[in-house]
Amino acid sequence: MPEKVPLGGGKVRVTFRFPATPGTRRLSVCGEFNGWEPAACPMTRAGDGSWSAAVTLDAGRIYAYRFCDDHGTWHDDPAPDAVAPNGLGGVNALADLRSL
Repeated sequence: MPEKVPLGGGKVRVTFRFPATPGTRRLSVCGEFNGWEPAACPMTRAGDGSWSAAVTLDAGRIYAYRFCDDHGTWHDDPAPDAVAPNGLGGVNALADLRSL
């Protein structure tokens, strides 16, 4: 589940996390907040191989997102707030910031 920290002024810092993925050299979080562009939000790999990235978003709404690796493969969040069909035969993860 994305970690959410209210920053004030209607902003929330959302930290996205993804478990270690063997064979992956780069991973990005992509979503409505960055035009689904893999280069827009690269993630950082921790010592245990897991990944994370923090993004500042507007509170009060829901954001769809997924993860994309250096092979162009899209990955589902294993623990999202919720999911919704993406119109491409799969689902997008949802980060729900409505109560923040």
